Amino acid sequence: MKKSILALIFVGAATFASAQIIISEDFQDPENFNPVAVPDDAEPEDWVNVDSDGLTDANARPQEWFITEDFKYIIEPYDLDTNLTLGSSSWLEGFLPGNRNYIILPEIEVTGDLVLSWSSSTRQGPRYADGYSVLVSPDADIADVTTSFTDVLWRASQMVSIDADASSLDYEDFTWDPAPGDGLNGTGYLHGENFTNLDYLILDEIYIGKLEPHMLSLSDYIGGDIRIAFLHDADDDNLIAIDDIVVEFATSITEYSFDQLMDFYPNPATDELNLRFTNLVKDQAVVNIYNATGILVKSMQFAGNELQAIQNLNISDLASGFYSIQINLDNVTNVGSNFIKH
Repeated sequence: MKKSILALIFVGAATFASAQIIISEDFQDPENFNPVAVPDDAEPEDWVNVDSDGLTDANARPQEWFITEDFKYIIEPYDLDTNLTLGSSSWLEGFLPGNRNYIILPEIEVTGDLVLSWSSSTRQGPRYADGYSVLVSPDADIADVTTSFTDVLWRASQMVSIDADASSLDYEDFTWDPAPGDGLNGTGYLHGENFTNLDYLILDEIYIGKLEPHMLSLSDYIGGDIRIAFLHDADDDNLIAIDDIVVEFATSITEYSFDQLMDFYPNPATDELNLRFTNLVKDQAVVNIYNATGILVKSMQFAGNELQAIQNLNISDLASGFYSIQINLDNVTNVGSNFIKH
């Protein structure tokens, strides 16, 4: 991890009506999405699609990133207006490791506080769940993709071994690389909050991934020209999808919803509530919990490095019932949500 202040934003749908959009690609017009295959041939405005490993796919899929159907339509073909995504396969001929596919965004001049947002899903999980990396070339050099992208912004973890039988659905039986976390500081994010959030999963003998949105700040690169790459670097797993890639200027913090500023889980909760702040929260956060009658039952303050780590809040002493959670962020705004304590 070369840039320590960048943090994952896990959100629902991220919408920025007032933001200035720099790059936006939803892959719904495949005939007009024509990335360059050779980095040296690319102009600053070009997308670049590089298969750097040159290994043959086991299922005759393209060896680089390719346009494909949203994975949810494999199980739910209920909508004739099928969503298209960008896909990549790590299931190589002979079960070889070493898959390395880069999709590189056009060059970006970072003149202000920009944010990168995208959605992703793994075709299969927890068994054979694919990981990937979000990388930056800080000087926009892409001549050698294996050395140009020096900064790791975020990682999604891949399944690398299994201790249970092939039919197991228990993600805790698997070994992950890198170790599970928020995707920062050498950790890897697991799809759907460790395969627990069914908003981003379909259960059909195995979990089929549904697109899950993410967001990162690019403020560390203000004043420079950069290239961003999504590197599919999973080994002998299956398929992955990326969609709705957007780079735009950040809006005021007061314009964001609760989910865009903080995530908490599980809900309902029993003994512990996990809090995860986004990197839009720069200085401090005051978290207050109220019971159903509006009485304040817990109050906590987080600042500095605490905002970059998942905070485990002990709520075992709270009575069962309905609670509201309110956050005051950077002394700017109050937003709230609700949870149930069992």
